[in-house]
Amino acid sequence: MVIVEAIRLAIEKVGIDHLNGAAVRDALVNIKDFDTGLLPPGSMSEDKPWLSDYFAMYQVQQGTLVPVSEWMQVPVSYPLPE
Repeated sequence: MVIVEAIRLAIEKVGIDHLNGAAVRDALVNIKDFDTGLLPPGSMSEDKPWLSDYFAMYQVQQGTLVPVSEWMQVPVSYPLPE
């Protein structure tokens, strides 16, 4: 979902002929209040290059997604690249 939105925004900004990884990355970190329908709307930025501050782990068991953890806050315990 979010990658499709990033590609759409990148094409809107640079055009289909100039679409590249850098354009998609720039679009990703500028996404604001994106609603996945699964979590509250999330935003990305240079300092926070992920959409949601929370995650849960699931397993596929007999063809069905089964939660194997509670929702947890994303730990940020490493320096972000400059």
